[in-house]
Amino acid sequence: AKAAEPSKHSSTIRNINVNHPPQKRQRKRMWSKEEEEAVAAGVKRHGVGNWTRILKDYEAVLVGRSSVNVKDKWRNMNK
Repeated sequence: AKAAEPSKHSSTIRNINVNHPPQKRQRKRMWSKEEEEAVAAGVKRHGVGNWTRILKDYEAVLVGRSSVNVKDKWRNMNK
């Protein structure tokens, strides 16, 4: 007799650490004019896609922002 194989369609939950509750999201902060100018200047200097470099170059202005925040802000500034 052949042993039953696990279903390929069974749902499996992985990588859940029950010792650490999910982190709460931080409140959205409005972007200041200085932050927007820093993003624009950073893109002009380093080019689109160099978000981490822009963030490091303007870290004094972009306090508390991530490279993903900078990328999203640039995308929204150019709609």
